[in-house]
Amino acid sequence: MTTTSTTAISSRPGDLRLERFPYAGNKTLRAWDAADEYALDYLAEHAPTARHVAVVNDAFGALTASLVRDRPEAAVRSVLDAHTTLLATRHNLELNDLSGPVAFVCGPTAIEGPPIEAAIIKVPRTLGLLEDQLRRLRGALHPDAVVVGAGMTRHIHTSTIALFEGILGPTTTSLARKKARLIHSTLDPELDPSAFRGTGPFPTTFEVDDGRGPAFTVYSHGGVFSRERVDGGTRVLLEH
Repeated sequence: MTTTSTTAISSRPGDLRLERFPYAGNKTLRAWDAADEYALDYLAEHAPTARHVAVVNDAFGALTASLVRDRPEAAVRSVLDAHTTLLATRHNLELNDLSGPVAFVCGPTAIEGPPIEAAIIKVPRTLGLLEDQLRRLRGALHPDAVVVGAGMTRHIHTSTIALFEGILGPTTTSLARKKARLIHSTLDPELDPSAFRGTGPFPTTFEVDDGRGPAFTVYSHGGVFSRERVDGGTRVLLEH
């Protein structure tokens, strides 16, 4: 049996019971942060009628649960990279008796469905993952979509803003609030994201044939560890 830590989030969309999942052993750790609150407040003010909404990198489902609760007729797409995020989001939806339509887009798969009218992107620590997600998100956005990136100020750098601007279009940042900051991007239909020199597009490939084991081709997606070579730990596993 797994023990969890129950807390409540208070923001414009309303209060929710949220739990970290799986429980990390520290009851003081919250299942949301100030960036979640900031982004939800912004969307409530600037995209109150958006019905096709996407949430990217929602760590424990706080954003998804808030949107499902306050937009019961909306279709929410949760774009995620970690299986634990999917489990946590389902857990917190059930915890709050929320059963709205949520489509989970797991891993490096296409973001399908009607054009997205509003999107919240929690900034991950890995630029490669963010780049891959922004490239996939761009093709799914409505031309007039409200796009907001969100993160704590310590996680938002010049390189982060450059990704949004190089892949989506003109980008600005907000003032900090509770040590959180928002990134605002406007989709530029004339922009060619393939001209942006990041680390993608993904997957990247490389050949492994060092005589220590079988030869094979590796396909690496954004956000994976040791993306351009087989690291020592992986090689030991392969040899055994």
